Amino acid sequence: MKKLCILVIVILISGCSLFNQYEGYMSDAREYIRSKQYEKAIESLDNALIEEPNSKDAISLKEMALEQQQTEMDIKEKDDFTLDTAGIYSELLALTEGIDEDASYVSIKEAKELMIRLNTIQEKLNKLYERWGSSKQYSSSFGYLTGAADDLNQTLTAIIENIYEPIDYNGDYSRKNKVEKYLTSNDSGIRAKRYINDFRLKIDSFESSIRN
Repeated sequence: MKKLCILVIVILISGCSLFNQYEGYMSDAREYIRSKQYEKAIESLDNALIEEPNSKDAISLKEMALEQQQTEMDIKEKDDFTLDTAGIYSELLALTEGIDEDASYVSIKEAKELMIRLNTIQEKLNKLYERWGSSKQYSSSFGYLTGAADDLNQTLTAIIENIYEPIDYNGDYSRKNKVEKYLTSNDSGIRAKRYINDFRLKIDSFESSIRN
């Protein structure tokens, strides 16, 4: 009888110990969530679930902690992306203030000066590529920005090269042939116009992507 009582007491003590550990982990987790320490909260909840694997409270609280952690990470990533790209975006716009939609009023000298400034911008973009080029959330937005810089490079290159090569339609004035000749023309004026329009389309896409 005495041994049985001792066994019962040991079981009760052990059960209380497990309960206290579970409650301790849950209490810690709630405190960590209140202080936005989500990683520590999740760790405490994992420990609570080891003690009570079927605890609906622990499962629910962990789901909430994971969701809030992801929200915090998304906000931080957006802030970091904005910090990294806002200046570059503004520089590209400033660089093209004097370029009309046909890129027809930019001299070779001006184009060379703009190219020097553009090269500096592209160096900045290259340094950011490793971080944002593979970002699940912002790789597309970053691609629009780098693409716009590339198009501007092509615009200025065309102006500097100053190649005059009028389009020869070879007697075929169909829409299909006109478009094909336009897209493959090596004439500097045509290429500059084509690339500056592509630049503005990508800038618009960048602006749209970061608003969403």
